[in-house]
Amino acid sequence: ALFGTVSVPLSLRTFDSGVKAIQAADQSDEVMAERVCTLVSNAKHMSASQLAQQEDVSVTLAREMLLVTERLGRLCRDDAVEGLAFYPNRFLADEG
Repeated sequence: ALFGTVSVPLSLRTFDSGVKAIQAADQSDEVMAERVCTLVSNAKHMSASQLAQQEDVSVTLAREMLLVTERLGRLCRDDAVEGLAFYPNRFLADEG
């Protein structure tokens, strides 16, 4: 994208699903996962729509953020009749 050529601290991000979003150039998956994990931990569990409200982003982008955090092992999911919810990965927390 043109962001680098005009010295704008933004980049175009393409998630595994193909969803594209503009993000801060210094925003790594780890930084995003840390923020998402903190929000989910404080709420005990979170759906994409709940995260979307918290972060003031679309539900689609919130879902991608949750999936990236899950892929990094920071969250676990529960895909139940009530819908998809994400929880802190207690297995990871119990390692130390």
